[in-house]
Amino acid sequence: YLTIDSKLQEVVYTTLEESLREVLLSRLRSGGKYGVSTVELFTSMVNCNHISSSKMLTAQEGTVQYDLVERCAATWSDFSRENEDAVEILQIYLTDGLAGGNVSAQELLLCMMEQERIPATPEEKAKVQSGAIAPSTFVIQKLESGEMSPSDTGLDPSTGSVVVSEVDSGQVLALVTYPSYDNNELVNTFNNSYYNSLLEDMNTPLVNRPLKQKKAPGSTFKMIPALAGLETGIITPNTTIRDQGIFRDAGTPYARCWIYSNGGGTHGAVNVSHALEVSCNYFFYELGYRMGNAEEGTTEQAITTLNEYMAAFGLNSVTGIELEEYSPTMASPYYKERTIKTYNPDATTSQTRWTDGDTIRAFIGQSVNSYTPAQMNRYIATLANGGTLYQYHLVNMVTNPDGSIYEKKEEVVENILELQPENLEAVYEGMYLVANGSKGTLRSAFTDLEVKVGAKSGTAQEDLSRSSHTWLVCMA
Repeated sequence: YLTIDSKLQEVVYTTLEESLREVLLSRLRSGGKYGVSTVELFTSMVNCNHISSSKMLTAQEGTVQYDLVERCAATWSDFSRENEDAVEILQIYLTDGLAGGNVSAQELLLCMMEQERIPATPEEKAKVQSGAIAPSTFVIQKLESGEMSPSDTGLDPSTGSVVVSEVDSGQVLALVTYPSYDNNELVNTFNNSYYNSLLEDMNTPLVNRPLKQKKAPGSTFKMIPALAGLETGIITPNTTIRDQGIFRDAGTPYARCWIYSNGGGTHGAVNVSHALEVSCNYFFYELGYRMGNAEEGTTEQAITTLNEYMAAFGLNSVTGIELEEYSPTMASPYYKERTIKTYNPDATTSQTRWTDGDTIRAFIGQSVNSYTPAQMNRYIATLANGGTLYQYHLVNMVTNPDGSIYEKKEEVVENILELQPENLEAVYEGMYLVANGSKGTLRSAFTDLEVKVGAKSGTAQEDLSRSSHTWLVCMA
């Protein structure tokens, strides 16, 4: 018997998929900075193998797929269907052809129909062939009807995960990864073709994202340095720090508050609760600097203290869930050196040494901080219950064939952090203001909700050519 609530699991999966669908439809319908062109849409579907080049190589004569492969062969003199790099070359031909006008979105849409990747009636196929309906319009209609999923587009955002847990135990109530797959195809009569399509899918549906996808937490991390500063007496709930836009004390490159980078403004003087409400980076830069040996111009003590609080919230260990999970990477001098030397074994001491700049960036969830959604969930649950860190589990109990209990899972407490009530309240107030305050970064998302929520958003930049990863942590 599992701790998973099957109804909640289903609702969470459906809600996540529908939320992604709404964002993608908005991108496909609009122009401007976040709009998606027809060429970008079909290039994405080729690159993520939702228009499968490998299937095109084995397509029968008389199909659109076969004709495209023949045209590729006529263009690439050394191309052969049997070559090891045939799939890669065909993908390049298709995407370059789309950009140059030698391959049409109409042709690729017909390929998807032939591959049964997108459902179409004979009447719909005829409309596409005649040009009566534009390929992008057809995709939008299929997304609206639910006949295509967000992940079918391969666009950002079309992946995600959600973890829901009880705050006063280690019980996980929902553990959702998206996109998923039909495991009925992988038992009894094993569907090799289906499995190969999963392996080729660049959306990596076989990755259990809640446990095996680590990202920098961004601003969702800020409650930990807030409590560390409050508990050590560096600040009080009433201490204000004036945001000056650019923080210079930690050396170059100078760190900036996000609001300054966006438009040159600042948050003015804020206390810890309001710093959380508006996600003021400058407040946490200054906090990190004060927590160190500011008079001596170093923040070594700050990262040591921060690491102790991070460990107390479980960010230095796996959750304990009875499935394989990745270990966290906690921003520290040790992990910085290890991470750099993983990619550059010959890195010098000057390249691997910990700096004040590393400290202040660690205080806003950057540097080498990297955690799974399950690890972040456990940190928030620990915060929500006042400081008790539980080992997580999915198994509730095991019974004998006659129904008697063979084993009942006992809750395991890994750590208890004694926190001052007024300090907890200041952090809770900040999270409440995020969702409900007049300046809260998520105030529009929680309008008219029937339950009281405290939340924090965060973004983690990984690839400058793509959107940042988006986080939400909350307690209700």
